[in-house]
Amino acid sequence: MSNSAPSRRAVFDALYAGGADPWQVTSSAYEQEKYAETLNALPDRRFAHGLEIGCGIGVLSARLLERCGSLTAIDVSPEATARARVRLGGAARVLTGEVPGDWPAGSYDLVVLSEILYFLDAGEVETAARLTARDLQPGGCCLLVNWTGPNECALDGDEAAELFLAAFTRTRPGARHGTRHERYRIDRLLA
Repeated sequence: MSNSAPSRRAVFDALYAGGADPWQVTSSAYEQEKYAETLNALPDRRFAHGLEIGCGIGVLSARLLERCGSLTAIDVSPEATARARVRLGGAARVLTGEVPGDWPAGSYDLVVLSEILYFLDAGEVETAARLTARDLQPGGCCLLVNWTGPNECALDGDEAAELFLAAFTRTRPGARHGTRHERYRIDRLLA
């Protein structure tokens, strides 16, 4: 898969056009367990303004809204964001765009990048890390979730996570905690 914006958008739109839930995020026991672990990795508090990169059809977004006063969610696929808007019923600001180029600048106390980093190339991962470090409020939390199995992308989940962590901590040192699961990893950075 090419890492150019039109190709990425076309690939994801084709996936969503072929089915309402191409990764079975609403029905898969694996996805439900991963979402539960993702939420468990968050600090035990409410967040004022969250940012979710790669929101897909908004399943994790709906759960994040339970912990956030407001949420901005973005995905490259107009097909996916249209479904996310319906699912979230106006409770979140849902944008269509490609990160890092269309990064929704703001001030966030939570940034979640779930299952997105390995779709980017190394330079894009580092740029996303710098933008996260720039926009994450002091005391905020950044959460990375990455599948660790094989893929056809330029980076695997471990490589993408390590690149992000290195770039982020060069700019914003902070506490880091990570957990490995059978098929994915979760990394938490506290600014």
